[in-house]
Amino acid sequence: MEGGRGLEGEKRGEEERREEERGRVVDSRSQKWKLRYYTRPNGKKRGPVFTASWRQFVKAKRLRVGDEFIFYGHQVRAADGQLKMKYMIEVKRRSMLTYNGEPVTLDVEYLA
Repeated sequence: MEGGRGLEGEKRGEEERREEERGRVVDSRSQKWKLRYYTRPNGKKRGPVFTASWRQFVKAKRLRVGDEFIFYGHQVRAADGQLKMKYMIEVKRRSMLTYNGEPVTLDVEYLA
C-alpha cells in the first residue's frame, strides 16, 4: 500500500498508543508523567517493579523513604466524545504539623 501503513501497521500503531496511555499519569499540578510498573508473575521477589522512567519523577519531586504514593483513576470525556480513563498520582509526606496530636500528611508538591 503506497503512502500508507496498511492494516497491520494501523493495528500496531493503535496498540502502541494504548500501551503508551497505560503509563500516563497526571500529578496534582497537572503535569503529565509517563510512569510504568509491573508485577513479576513469579519468582522469589514479589511486589511491583518500577521502570527507569520513575527515576526522573523521584528526582523532580525530591521523594524520600516514607513518602506514600496514591494512584487513582476516573473517567473523562475526550475531545472526540468518547469516555476514557484519566490516571492521577499524588505523593504524600508526613509534615511537622499536627492536628489533635496526629501528624498531618501533605502533598509533596506543597512542601519546600
